[in-house]
Amino acid sequence: MFRKKRLLLYVLLLTCVSIVVGCSGKKSGDKGSKVNNTDNQNTTENITVDTLDEQDDKDKKNQAMGRYIEKPCGTIGDGANISEMTLMEDGNLVILDTQIGALFTSKDVGDTWSSEEVRAMSSVLTSSNCEVTSAAVSKNGDIFFSYIPWDEVTDKKYSSYEKYVYIAKDNKKKELKLTVSKKNSWLQQAEFTADNELYALTHSGELIKINVSDESVEKVFEGESSLDTFAVDKTYIVAQGGDIGYIYNTDTKELITNDSVLNDFLDSTIKEIQLCKLDVSDKENAIYVTCQFGVYRHVLNGNVMEQLVSGELTNLGSPSISVTSFQVKEDGSFLIGYTSGELDSYCYNADVPSVPSNQIRVYSLYESKTIQQAIADYRKNNPDMFIKLEIGLTGNDAMTKTDAIQKLNTSVLAGDGPDIIILDGLPMDSYIEKGVLYDLSNVMKEIEQSDTYFTNITHAYEKENGLYGVPMKFQIPIVTGNEKEISKVDTLEKLSQMIKDMREDDNNTTTIMGAYTPQQVLERMELGCSSSWLMKDGKMDEAKLKEYLIYAKDIYEFELEDLSEDVISMQKEYLKEVNEKLNGQTGKILTISTQLMSVDRKIVIGNINEIYDYQILLASLSQDTSISYQRFDMQSKYNFVPNGIVAVNAASKDMETTIDFFKTLYSKKLQEADVDEGLPVNKEVFSNLAKGKNVMDHYIGTSDQNGNEVSYHLTIPTDVDMKALTEMADSLSTPCLMDSTIQDTIETYGEKVLSSEISIDEGVRAIVQKVNLYLQE
Repeated sequence: MFRKKRLLLYVLLLTCVSIVVGCSGKKSGDKGSKVNNTDNQNTTENITVDTLDEQDDKDKKNQAMGRYIEKPCGTIGDGANISEMTLMEDGNLVILDTQIGALFTSKDVGDTWSSEEVRAMSSVLTSSNCEVTSAAVSKNGDIFFSYIPWDEVTDKKYSSYEKYVYIAKDNKKKELKLTVSKKNSWLQQAEFTADNELYALTHSGELIKINVSDESVEKVFEGESSLDTFAVDKTYIVAQGGDIGYIYNTDTKELITNDSVLNDFLDSTIKEIQLCKLDVSDKENAIYVTCQFGVYRHVLNGNVMEQLVSGELTNLGSPSISVTSFQVKEDGSFLIGYTSGELDSYCYNADVPSVPSNQIRVYSLYESKTIQQAIADYRKNNPDMFIKLEIGLTGNDAMTKTDAIQKLNTSVLAGDGPDIIILDGLPMDSYIEKGVLYDLSNVMKEIEQSDTYFTNITHAYEKENGLYGVPMKFQIPIVTGNEKEISKVDTLEKLSQMIKDMREDDNNTTTIMGAYTPQQVLERMELGCSSSWLMKDGKMDEAKLKEYLIYAKDIYEFELEDLSEDVISMQKEYLKEVNEKLNGQTGKILTISTQLMSVDRKIVIGNINEIYDYQILLASLSQDTSISYQRFDMQSKYNFVPNGIVAVNAASKDMETTIDFFKTLYSKKLQEADVDEGLPVNKEVFSNLAKGKNVMDHYIGTSDQNGNEVSYHLTIPTDVDMKALTEMADSLSTPCLMDSTIQDTIETYGEKVLSSEISIDEGVRAIVQKVNLYLQE
């Protein structure tokens, strides 16, 4: 039986939201920026950097003043889990660490801490394979927690194995016998009200009230599809499930789910499944929401979401950490705990500018968590500097990729472009030819004197006249399958023949390489081919392109043999959903881990994007010794996928700060950031990947729609394993094609060729004509 840890679900969580009803010492309209400042409208607009600093350069004298200042509190143990935080009725602040079973107490609201063991919990945690599923501390010191001893679980009736413990403030322990749900669900969150009432949330989305005295359970309400988090006070319970806010009045028993201001905000801001921790008070009838974009306030029945804290200016904007707890204090300040173990206080200061006046701009066509993390790190060391991040394609408007690139080109050529440009998807060669990029040769020479790097990656774009783009991260395209078969494959012709032979030998396999659509075939094959399509004179290589389309079409036809229209249609619908969810960046799902977790293929083509991918790859080799892997070298050799190609605008108005920020992108701290956007170019960080805190020995498993299961025992890579991966990384020299305009053109006409809408020759002519015209512009 696999260990059904909740933590495995958290991998999917991209942001963290907390909702609070109640206390803020600040009145509506004071000291904050309104997301919607039109009183007669019930719509919300997500506050952006543009609105935060729109007056900055226009009139320094009239600059808006006042913002919440972030300040780290004292260290809590050795990186404590700050998911359960309570402001006690005596003014003390307590944190219940559910990972070690300890209670941390601060009498000075976070500056210094003392700790004591919660024996009832620590004894459970020292037992084999036990997980605390929910916990809460009341304002008077009572403790409740639930846990599951996974070693005792023998079937899928998890709720029947969950145990419940109540510890009164006099340390009297009581084991409760509860039936928390009729849906065989277990608890995921518990909260005490100010008057010691206990509420809890089940994994099936039910909000329940637990009566400790008679051990009864009352269902309060249930989410329409799910509930992710909740908060309580004496009068209100507020919950969030996806893009719906739930407001429940405990006196009238009325449930409100149609607060349009709150729901519109959640719909436009909260894009993924959320992990939240909440705190409540009933002094102001206000809901507080904290997410990666900041802290927001919404008065019940009001018509605005008012931004109090900006994520761009605080840890909230850091993609490598999430909010685990949130408290609004009576004086209007906040306490926010993070997954990193850091607890920060946020106090309002009316004497500082609402946005720092010193700023540089960073542009990325797509969202870049690495850049977001770099900005968060830089802000900590430079609180008077504002790094403005501009995203070309947010997915929140009608902006097309072509429109976004044209808009950027216009500003760059006019001398008003961003200081730093992330070149992924952009016409890098055109920028170099027009002289708009800064030569980074000397800067990288200085960086590389202080540490060791994969210079084959960092200097991959070096030209005779300079170095104008440097990748922050990279991925390694590989193919894995039967060693005897793949070892012979180093050309498209051989790849096509191998897939044909496999299809003839085994009609039971759904597909050979997991590709059901033309797009899926093309995306896999371009990993080993795209670098060969542009010749040194900047024109398309027609012969290479034609060869690519010939064998791509053959492979597509081999893949589709014996597949029903229903299966193909289902896969096309799935791909459409993925396209929308990833804003067109479907290459993100071409990781080896994603591919190996499917059972419908005999060979796998994908990228090693992080150490987790390598762990699954090693696990697959351990399970089947006939399997091997190698670089995916087809038309081009020694390929890698660059992530975050950084360039500096030669016309930057603050070159000193721009170069200083650029250097931090290759620092050990940023290279170590676990944001799932590639392998580090810093060699020391790379060599220590297997020592990361999230790298552990564990089992994972999944199944497809037909119930076929796949499972792996993941182990920590050995020194020998890491040496092999390092040697492969050292061998790379050829960056894959990253100009999205060229990629999109080839994929558009390539799909038509594979679908037999046009001939191969027609496809080649159309691609060459359009790409060459684009390159001449």
